[in-house]
Amino acid sequence: GYARCFDSLKHFMDYSFELLKPEVAESLFQSDCKVYTTSRNTPPAIYGESADVKNSFIANGANISGKVENSIISRYVKIEKGAFIKNSIILTKTIVKAGAVIENALIDKYATISGTVKGTKAKPIYIEQGKVVKWKLWWSLANLIHL
Repeated sequence: GYARCFDSLKHFMDYSFELLKPEVAESLFQSDCKVYTTSRNTPPAIYGESADVKNSFIANGANISGKVENSIISRYVKIEKGAFIKNSIILTKTIVKAGAVIENALIDKYATISGTVKGTKAKPIYIEQGKVVKWKLWWSLANLIHL
């Protein structure tokens, strides 16, 4: 069946995004195979009037008012109106402020993003747990640049 070895940030993201494909998700979560996990009593995701979500997993408790494409959003993530997220994974209790742009990134839990965070598919960017990003952050050809 379906199996992957996570040995880099790039592989973690690539393989996580494979689950957005229905045929991959169906092969992994077969009806005759039980999946044991911790259950939490969380409210359903809330989609604001300005929410625009395409091809993404949105967990319970998330509050989406911005635009999300090809991404995975964890529990209690807040995405404000005017924020844009693409090809990214946003972990628990992160806040993405209005006007923030996140592409090709893994944002660890409890972070606050009010600037621009852009990696590339070949070199996704990682923001550590609890970090606050207020500036532009992206991969140049050689190094990471902070503006």
